[in-house]
Amino acid sequence: MIRQLTVDFNRVVREDLIRGNARHAVPGSDLAVGAIVIVGDDDWGVASAEIVEHDPSTGALVLRVLEELQAEDDSPITQSMHPQVDIDADLNAQDDEGLGWATLADARHPERVRPGAMLLAGDAQAQAVVRVVAVDTDGQVHFAVLPGSIASNRHLLGQIVS
Repeated sequence: MIRQLTVDFNRVVREDLIRGNARHAVPGSDLAVGAIVIVGDDDWGVASAEIVEHDPSTGALVLRVLEELQAEDDSPITQSMHPQVDIDADLNAQDDEGLGWATLADARHPERVRPGAMLLAGDAQAQAVVRVVAVDTDGQVHFAVLPGSIASNRHLLGQIVS
């Protein structure tokens, strides 16, 4: 995972909440309340975090850390990283409209799967950054695979676009 926001993991609000500031974010990162970003520091590693509070006037952020810290890595996704996909999917499977599909049951964090969400999808054979197009009432998730490599689209992960 590549960090989108540099934080100091010692700035703890309470056990799973930390403080950060928007001025330490990669340009173009979605910092809206509810957005998921990859946070990290040089000493402890990186983790996914949800933005809980954001004061645009000061840039102050409160973030909920969602997973254990891991080493920061800018190498390409490999088969050993398969558990890190946001949603397990066969990227060759298509619905009637030519979109990729999976189910909410295949998502690591189903609450993050909503139209416009940028996720890492795939399986042990292939992964890609995708944009969720629709989520049906029966839990079927329809997505468009973004052109380009994971490395070139990594900055989009966790963002919501219309």
